[in-house]
Amino acid sequence: MFNKVTSIVTDGESANTGQHHSLWTCLTDERCKGDTPALPLVKIWCAVHRSQLAYKDMTTAVPEISHLLTDCKAVATFYNVSAVKMKEIKEVARQNDTTVYQFPSVKDIRFTEYSYTLLSSILKNYKPMMVHLNDLAGAETTGLRSKWQDRDTVKLVAILCDVLFVYKRFQKLIQSDTLTVFDLNTSRQHCVTELEKLLDRCLPGGYEEHLVENRSGEEDVSSTFAGIELHGKLHRPQRRRHLFVTNVIVMLMP
Repeated sequence: MFNKVTSIVTDGESANTGQHHSLWTCLTDERCKGDTPALPLVKIWCAVHRSQLAYKDMTTAVPEISHLLTDCKAVATFYNVSAVKMKEIKEVARQNDTTVYQFPSVKDIRFTEYSYTLLSSILKNYKPMMVHLNDLAGAETTGLRSKWQDRDTVKLVAILCDVLFVYKRFQKLIQSDTLTVFDLNTSRQHCVTELEKLLDRCLPGGYEEHLVENRSGEEDVSSTFAGIELHGKLHRPQRRRHLFVTNVIVMLMP
């Protein structure tokens, strides 16, 4: 069967792509020694894995993103480790005629997908989460309540969640069987174009747009989110959006 293989796709581990004794090297040697040495063997570094590395590099390059993810993980852990708290928040959601979405507890193979699911679960569960936290006492609960009533925190999570929505959609596209290597550059450029649009405006139908739609006086964003009053001031949200979006675009550029 190997005599008919014309390409292989792996991640970028040195065990696969290294110059000596790697999978790529062994398969190349096998091809040269086989019955079809003239048949090309194209070695491809998986685009999804490369995009994952790009996103992880971004979380390192922009400390604010790392801090936001840490804050979101704290909420997910707070509920996932306690069946009692999950039961209580579900009861709060039922009383408010809404639904509780599962907080992710294990990282997906795609770190981008995990991050998006984590951030969106916080925003989707925001109202029952805050109502539940207001009913609890203790230092940990007080810290979480204070953090998640901060306007700046909610705004930044909404911006990052919208950016990740566009990026994870690109990842799913390049992972599909319908995309060929000849279409990859076009798809990447389309993603870059969609991200560039976010430099100066929010994503249509996204979480940030929901915040912007609820204006209060001359402030650029509502003092409430999902019916919960937010506190504090916004600290240059436009600059943060530019920072997030620009770094994603830079990672996608060749």
